This record gives sequence, C-alpha cells and structure tokens, in this order.
Amino acid sequence: MSFATAISITDQIHRRALEISVRFKRAEGELLEILEQVDRHRVYLQHGHSSLFLYVVHELRLSEGVAYNLITVSRKVQTTTLVGYSS
Repeated sequence: MSFATAISITDQIHRRALEISVRFKRAEGELLEILEQVDRHRVYLQHGHSSLFLYVVHELRLSEGVAYNLITVSRKVQTTTLVGYSS
C-alpha cells in the first residue's frame, strides 16, 4: 500500500467518524428531550417501572451508566430552564 493510499484511507475513516459523531449528537439531544417528557408525564409508571432510571435501563435497554448520565443531564436542563438560566 502506498503512502497516498494510506492517507486516503485514513481520511475516509476520519470523515466517517465525523459523520457518525454528528448523528450521535443529534440522537443524544433528541433522547434528552424525550426523556424530559417521559419524566414529566411519568410514562415509566404506565410501563410498570417505579422510576425513570428503571424505565431507561429496562425499556430502552441502555446501560445503567448511560441511563444515569442521561437522566442527570435531562433533569439539570429542566432545573436550569425553570430557574431562568437558559439562553
């Protein structure tokens, strides 16, 4: 493999990583928004869970760590917005 081909392949890999990162950020933002609604309307109760955390882990099948982080951020955004600190 030539040096130019190696650079071309690494550039393609890099571009692909950037594209996936953009999609991930968009999906993460959408997930935070919907979790705020799930929390506010207590949707998790209708699905047999006593908490949003259990709903995220069992229904959405996300890891406990990811569930904890998403819920923490979602609730922090809610609190910040309610207090009037959001722009």
